Amino acid sequence: MMADNTQVLEDAVRMTHYRFLVLLRNSGATNMYGAGQYLEEAYDLSREEARKILVAWMKSFDLPQAEQPDDGR
Repeated sequence: MMADNTQVLEDAVRMTHYRFLVLLRNSGATNMYGAGQYLEEAYDLSREEARKILVAWMKSFDLPQAEQPDDGR
């Protein structure tokens, strides 16, 4: 049961970060290659953590359309 709860929490955090990135992209505030700094500041992440999240988010657009992150609209 604990593993299921951990996965749910990890998924929720991931989706929170992905929604943040979608909103940031839609705002036009930065080129998305510079979005790591925004993640670091908004979520108190290390540079490495923010980079991993950003790379995973960018790679998610290589997935079939049904599996891509919600664009926040």
